[in-house]
Amino acid sequence: MAGVGLFSLCGCAPQEEQDPSTPPTDPPIEAVDEWEPYAEQPVDYTKQTAEAEDEALELWFDHAFAKTPRGETASSGRDTYKLYMGKNEKEDCQFFLSSAEEKTFSVRVSDFTSESGAALQTSLFYQYYFTMPFEGQEQDVPDAIPPVTDGQTFTLSADTSQGFVLQAETQADTPAGEYTAELEVFGPQGEQIKKATVFLHVWDFALSDDSACRTAMWIEAARLPSGGNEETYKLYYDYLLDNRVNAYDLPYALDDARVDEYLNDERVNSFNILGFKVNLESGDTEKALKEKMRVAYKKLSSNDDWFEKGYFYLVDEPNPSEIHKLGWIATYGQWLEECYPGYRQMSPFFTDQWYNNERTQDWIEYLRPYINIWVPKTYAYTTLREYGSIAGAQCLYQEGQEGALDAAFGSYPERIADMVENDGAEAWWYVTSQPTDPYITLNTTEPGVAYRVLFWQQKMNDVSGFLYWSVNYWEGDGWNNREAEWTAGQYTYGNGQLVYPGAKVGQEGPVGSLRLEAVRDGIEDYQMFAMIEQRIGAGAVEEFIRRTTTHVAVWNADNDHFASERVMLGNRLEALLAG
Repeated sequence: MAGVGLFSLCGCAPQEEQDPSTPPTDPPIEAVDEWEPYAEQPVDYTKQTAEAEDEALELWFDHAFAKTPRGETASSGRDTYKLYMGKNEKEDCQFFLSSAEEKTFSVRVSDFTSESGAALQTSLFYQYYFTMPFEGQEQDVPDAIPPVTDGQTFTLSADTSQGFVLQAETQADTPAGEYTAELEVFGPQGEQIKKATVFLHVWDFALSDDSACRTAMWIEAARLPSGGNEETYKLYYDYLLDNRVNAYDLPYALDDARVDEYLNDERVNSFNILGFKVNLESGDTEKALKEKMRVAYKKLSSNDDWFEKGYFYLVDEPNPSEIHKLGWIATYGQWLEECYPGYRQMSPFFTDQWYNNERTQDWIEYLRPYINIWVPKTYAYTTLREYGSIAGAQCLYQEGQEGALDAAFGSYPERIADMVENDGAEAWWYVTSQPTDPYITLNTTEPGVAYRVLFWQQKMNDVSGFLYWSVNYWEGDGWNNREAEWTAGQYTYGNGQLVYPGAKVGQEGPVGSLRLEAVRDGIEDYQMFAMIEQRIGAGAVEEFIRRTTTHVAVWNADNDHFASERVMLGNRLEALLAG
């Protein structure tokens, strides 16, 4: 992937003036890496032979976030895998089967068990492939992961591979320690043709239900099966919530008594109070909108926790061709001040420019009295200096005005830090199909590790929330993984699609994706950073993250590097909490 910086480990933070486009160098020989004692210890493992071993069939394992096209048949060299996870967490690994000749088989995995008899639930999913440009050529790339059903058989075409996801889930009271599970592959006659033991370490700490990383993603009800009726919407909402993602809109209206269960759920850390883009443009009158604001205030102000979770998302993406939206945001802010004191309003934005001819205000300064959840695209965290030094960098400030805006108001990172400290604002960010390489999106054509690195970048930049515009922007049957871009003939893949409608594969509700799995794991990584920060401080956490990414446009795409860094993070956190 062009623009991605691949670099070695670094045991110390770069100097403040270091150009982030320059990868850090290896530490001096005498430097001590304080993280090294927490490195993973390799499993002592001998490849196993099945009862009716099929030598023509290859079995190998890889990291949860690795992305392996169907045409890739070379083994990773891993005959087994060891997962590491906290309590109250889900964690995956992948395994693959390939052959030079056609094969028919089924797969089965036991629960993970410890020597003391404790057991962890396991789940198996198979990978569904989509044809798209990937790594410079047209390939069949995996994304959707339907569950493997009992007795399901698979036919493997010659010279291809089939990927699977093996998932373990812990509870808050799961005993810490070592676990193993047995994976078996069976031939057409039920004979065991491949087998392997999979290992798992449960760290002795639990992730809270209340994720430190806030999230907001749109489930477009009209695109759901059955037109998005209440029952169907709830299935999709609950699925996202089980993966630590909050949809914009709750399953029930605020005047429905059933909504209290969600308002009291610790996993719910954000919700859109009136609904997405409920405003004058949607047909409501000023009187009706103000009444809705007052009714919501009466309900939510009765409980401090409820009140803190709610936000208003009334206007979407003001831009140079729709400058009137700035006035809408200001008007709604004034109405909210009257009807919903202490409100939090957001409006994602991807550019900033002068607001008036006198050049005394830009859009941010104009909106500052009315917006208190700031949600720019990730490239907002590129300063003017970095904009000029990093290949492919983008800038929040409009081209041609960037120098004057920076001179007048400072960089966006400086401004948001000031607003967080002095205005009580929140710093969020978002991506769509943009920004382009070398920045990270959730498009299917990204390297798999990118989705995880994005949340490390979020923590590094003190961004507390992540917004994604849609999870079900489907076309046709919802299984094409392609969106027609605004420019005819140009396509993105996976944009606005993190789940799939399950009917095609015999499922009542949603089918997940490798990308959603990575998003959830990234949120859980963020949670571990928040926990260890309380022990070693924000500066040390930032130093550690900078071993993997020094800027939103400069990051290490090496899968093994990321996997080893995450294990060190969890191992050190476990040791610190043990005292």
